[in-house]
Amino acid sequence: MSTSEESKPRVGLWHTPEVAHAVNTGRQVVVDDFTRNLDRHAHDFRYGLFCPDGSPSPLAEPSPHIDVWPRSAATSPEVEIGAWHDAQFDAALAFAVRAERARHYPITLTHHSVSYVSLLQARVLPMLLHKPRPYDAIVCTSGPARRAVARILGHVAETLRQAHGLDLKYEGQLITIPLGIDTERFQPRDKTKARRDVGIDEDAEVLVWMGRLSAIDKADLMPVVGALAELRKRHPKLRLICCGRQHRGERFGDVLKSYAESRGIGDAVEIRTDVGDELPLLYAAADLFVAPVDNVQETFGLSPVEAMACGVPQVVADWDGYRDTVVHEQTGVLIPTLWADAQADVERGSLTSDPAYDHLALSQSVAVDMAAFVRVVDELLNSPDKRAAMAEASRMRAQMLFGWPSVIAAHELMWKQLSELAAKDTVPLTNVTGLHRFPYASVFRHYPSHWLPNDAPLTITEQGRDLIQRQAGQLPLPLLARFKYLELSVLQRILVGLTKMADKDKTLSLDHIFQVVAKGIEDTPENRARMNRHVMWLIKYGYCKRA
Repeated sequence: MSTSEESKPRVGLWHTPEVAHAVNTGRQVVVDDFTRNLDRHAHDFRYGLFCPDGSPSPLAEPSPHIDVWPRSAATSPEVEIGAWHDAQFDAALAFAVRAERARHYPITLTHHSVSYVSLLQARVLPMLLHKPRPYDAIVCTSGPARRAVARILGHVAETLRQAHGLDLKYEGQLITIPLGIDTERFQPRDKTKARRDVGIDEDAEVLVWMGRLSAIDKADLMPVVGALAELRKRHPKLRLICCGRQHRGERFGDVLKSYAESRGIGDAVEIRTDVGDELPLLYAAADLFVAPVDNVQETFGLSPVEAMACGVPQVVADWDGYRDTVVHEQTGVLIPTLWADAQADVERGSLTSDPAYDHLALSQSVAVDMAAFVRVVDELLNSPDKRAAMAEASRMRAQMLFGWPSVIAAHELMWKQLSELAAKDTVPLTNVTGLHRFPYASVFRHYPSHWLPNDAPLTITEQGRDLIQRQAGQLPLPLLARFKYLELSVLQRILVGLTKMADKDKTLSLDHIFQVVAKGIEDTPENRARMNRHVMWLIKYGYCKRA
């Protein structure tokens, strides 16, 4: 590695893999793609990726730009951090680590969905308690999302002011940077060949929807099926292909298919739930991409941008981030949406309800103008020249704004500018790390019958002597090997020390053991605790005892 590479400031990245689902969420895919493309397009910074033990890194192979570290290294003074970025908005942890380090550097957080009530207490409230600085930022994926985030921050701050008289107004920045896509994977292709490869008739007129198949937390596609029935009168070979995995327990694809059959167009609606590597081909096979999104769970929307990169015109709802990504009458068309005061009961019930079904209740009161949808789709299907112009404009826009080189460059410019602000700050950081560390000793000290003092005499047992004579071959190792919270060599040194002292009719205390076994290790509460844990494990398994 060159000296210039070593001298670059380092951005710490906290990696939280999705473990709750067999299939990664779109959020997790975006986060992992972001990390991999930092590796490909890094220019002004180096990166340190903090991964949980036993978790696979999103990097396929070692990187010259990204070091992979255990999470314990996040607070190590030996690890230099010039900025901290959390791509999943884990605000509390980021600010707690900075307070522990007592160093001024920017913290940036990327939001995803902002419609869950848990966001208020689990993300925003802890962040405000740490009092973000003007060189901290929330990365908003679109202009509409930025306005929503600003209102959320204001709501939580005002609630705290009214209830507790706290002045915790957000002082950081809101910076708009879109999500990125791979414009090499998603690119224009020969439509005839693409259709042949994915089994679509060459003379069909094709609409493609790509996204989670769920009316609960994505989009109600039933009105589109109704619109399709109207459009088939003028376009008898028109087909709607709905691609994406289904929401667990909902089976919305089956519902769509059944509804299409009831409207007499069952043959015109196809559900594909496992598209995998065929996704770019399905985009390329489409005449139009359609997305009548009506759900507050959406903030950006990757699929319209993927279709854009493939040179496919987009017919989408004028809703949330879509109005940032899709340029009306240039790359596609924004279909008007209508809402009314239909939220108060859902807001009141959100204290105890399932957020996903709150999203469903809200979305069922959002109307996408299907008459306009029918007119626009009809016009575009009859205007190949207009579609071609939109396709060209789409590809150009996707490459300029949403390709990973542009998105990574925007992040690095942000970190550079914020770092310059942070360098000027001399005010001590707000430290509320006590809210992120559980005080086990003080809370549970009364649980045991007795507490072992640091000067209590300890000696080897016969079982311990027998173990030493067998060279520690009988230690119960499965838990030690799996969780790595104890070191075999330390256990052995303690047993040898106790044996030698017992041969002289002497004992060792916790204090003595630390002095002998941990020779050369700094005497800190943390290092003492680690050593004492080894001793207590030996007592637990009967290898030593209180004399």
